[in-house]
Amino acid sequence: MDSLESSSVTCNDSSTKLSDIEQEKTPQANDNSNAKDVEMVPPDGGWGWMVVAGSFLIMSVGGYIFYAFSIFLSPILMSDQVSSIKIAWIFNLYHLIWSFYTIFIGPLCEQFGTRKMAIFGGVASFLSLFLSAFAPTVDYLFFTFTLPAGIGGASAFTLTFIVVSTYFKKHRGFAIAMTSMGYCLSGFISPVIANYLLENYGYVSATAISGAFLLNQCVGASLYQPVKWHMKPSKKITVVKKESQDLVKWKKESEETDLIEKVHDISCKKPQTSNTQHENKNVAGKMLRDQKSTNKFMKVLQSTFTNLKSLKYMRVHLIAWSYFAVMFGVSNFFMWIPFVITNNGYSLEMATWCTSLSSIGNLIGRILMSLLADRKFFNVIYGFMFGQFLMGISIIGSLVVTKTVNQNG
Repeated sequence: MDSLESSSVTCNDSSTKLSDIEQEKTPQANDNSNAKDVEMVPPDGGWGWMVVAGSFLIMSVGGYIFYAFSIFLSPILMSDQVSSIKIAWIFNLYHLIWSFYTIFIGPLCEQFGTRKMAIFGGVASFLSLFLSAFAPTVDYLFFTFTLPAGIGGASAFTLTFIVVSTYFKKHRGFAIAMTSMGYCLSGFISPVIANYLLENYGYVSATAISGAFLLNQCVGASLYQPVKWHMKPSKKITVVKKESQDLVKWKKESEETDLIEKVHDISCKKPQTSNTQHENKNVAGKMLRDQKSTNKFMKVLQSTFTNLKSLKYMRVHLIAWSYFAVMFGVSNFFMWIPFVITNNGYSLEMATWCTSLSSIGNLIGRILMSLLADRKFFNVIYGFMFGQFLMGISIIGSLVVTKTVNQNG
């Protein structure tokens, strides 16, 4: 009896000790469950400046097709008396594919990553020139040039602004302006490079070399790391709710378990061996990979459809159509400059330098905007409207001056 009592006492003592330990651990567990995690924000610098450098390189190289279109394709566009209507169709179809593919850039980056999409755009730009180098007639450019060049242009310009914007918050305007300066640099050097290659290597070799030159976009794209790798804690502290994350994780695990059980049920009719079990695992893994890839493309379509719902707002239509009108007029005007100059008896080199020097004003405007974009007193909307007004006036003024000179001459 004494032994029983002593054992009961020891058990009670041990239970009390355990209860004491649990009481000591319980507040810690409660503290961990209600822990306040620091909110993570973009680095606003750091690796972000490497991303800006990569985007600058992509813009500098990627603008080659747009700025040198009338230079490196001049031998084939000006041969066989190609009509101006066909030239306009090639250029504007290239821009149409560019604009259409831009709709899918955001959702594609969410599913496949910005680095993969930027490299894909660089390869598409390379193919547009490499395939066009061997085009026997102008009609082939509708297939070899417009589609890959449109995809590459959208990836080069749209994607760079998306990536840079995610890395910056306070200095976002300055970072975007520095990135867009690569576009101005491309406007200055692209026509000169295209003319030099044509004079020294001919159309086929010059276009193939230009395509290889565009592969440097992949070098800039290699600097695109996920922004979550470089997030830093902010001063604001928020309570993170983990129940939804656990629910999503549990749901994914349950779906995978159900899929494996279905494969197992199908194969239960045969005696299970190590080989059949291994085959079941391979089949289940393949089905999971196929399902994930299918889900990614479905998510791209769903996200694109969700983004298009913003078209119900009148403000979106006003911004989109006004920007379309400006870009349509400026791009076509810029494309026709070399053809007009050469048709008036001047050399292709003269047309090249006129095209290059026209980018100086673009560079000045971007430097000015980079200094004013992040200032509190500067109104971005008014600045955008003023820029559109200047572009329209400059085009109208140049046409009037050209017409007056031709009449007097």
